[in-house]
Amino acid sequence: MKLSFSIITPVYNGCQYIEKCIEAVNKIEYDHNKIEHIIIDDGSTDDTRKICLKYAKKYKHIKFYSKSNGNWGSVINYVKKNKLVHNDYVVVCDADDIILPHAFKIINKKSNNYDMIIGSFSIWDGKRIKYRVHTYHFLFKRIIIKKYPLHYFNPIMWPHFTYMSKKIFYSTNSLKEGVSYQDAFLYLEAYMNSKKVLYIRKIISLYWKYRQGSSVTSISNNEKNIKILIDNLKIYEKRQLITNFFYLLIGVPELRKYLIKNKIKFNFNKTNHPDFSGWPWWIRIFLRIMIIPIKRKLINWTNN
Repeated sequence: MKLSFSIITPVYNGCQYIEKCIEAVNKIEYDHNKIEHIIIDDGSTDDTRKICLKYAKKYKHIKFYSKSNGNWGSVINYVKKNKLVHNDYVVVCDADDIILPHAFKIINKKSNNYDMIIGSFSIWDGKRIKYRVHTYHFLFKRIIIKKYPLHYFNPIMWPHFTYMSKKIFYSTNSLKEGVSYQDAFLYLEAYMNSKKVLYIRKIISLYWKYRQGSSVTSISNNEKNIKILIDNLKIYEKRQLITNFFYLLIGVPELRKYLIKNKIKFNFNKTNHPDFSGWPWWIRIFLRIMIIPIKRKLINWTNN
C-alpha cells in the first residue's frame, strides 16, 4: 500500500522563505495525488498571503487557510478543530524548513503500521548545509527499530523530520496559544501516545536553526513563555516522567535559571530508564552504568 501524507505549514510574515518551502514540496519525488500541503497563514502582515494564494491557485495539492495571529500552537489547534488532515501520516514543516525530495519514498518504504517515524536532518543557513543531526544514534551509525512501551527514552524531536499517524495526531490535546515552544509538547504527547516507533538514520529534511526570530530562540527573553512552559511541565511531574521533563529542561537553559531564581522545584520520585535495546551487550552495560549518576543528580536537583 502506498502511504498518503499531509504536510502542515504554519507561516507568519514569511514572504522571504515560504516560496522555498512550497517549491520543495512541489519537488518531492512522490505521487502528488497522495500529498496535501496545508498552509496556514497565522495573520501575516507582509506578502505571505499573496504568495500562498498564487501557489494554491496553481497546484491542487495545496490547501491554503488564513486566520488571526495566535502563534504555532494555535495553528495546530486550528487544523485539528477543522479536521483538515485526511492522509495517513502528518508532518509539520515550518515555512523556513525544507522536506527533501526523497523523504516520502523513504518513509513509505520503511512503513509498517508505525505510530511515529522519526528521521534525521541537516542544519542549514538558508544556502548551505552546516552539519547533520541523527536523532537517536549517538555512538554508532546504525538503524534501530524497536516497539517501544510508553514513556521510554525519547530522542530530540522537531517537527519537520517527525511523522505521526493521523490517529496519533488527533489524539493529542490542544496546545497553548499566544506563546512559543509548543512544538515540543505536541511531539512529546504524540510520542507517549505511540506504541510503535521507527527511527531511521536517513537525512530527510533541512532545518534553518539560526534564522533570526525563529521559534527556537523566542523563549529566552519571554517570562510569559517560561511560566506557561513550567505549567506544561507540571503535567509530566504528575506522570513521573523525568526523562521527558529533562529533554525539555536541558534544551532551555533560561528555564533552569528561572527555576533556580524563583526557587521552583519539581517532585520526581522515580525515573524511566532510557531504552538501550538494539545496542551490543557491552555497550548496553556501559550506558546503563553511565546513566546512574546523571539520574541521581537530576532527581536530587528537582526534589531538594
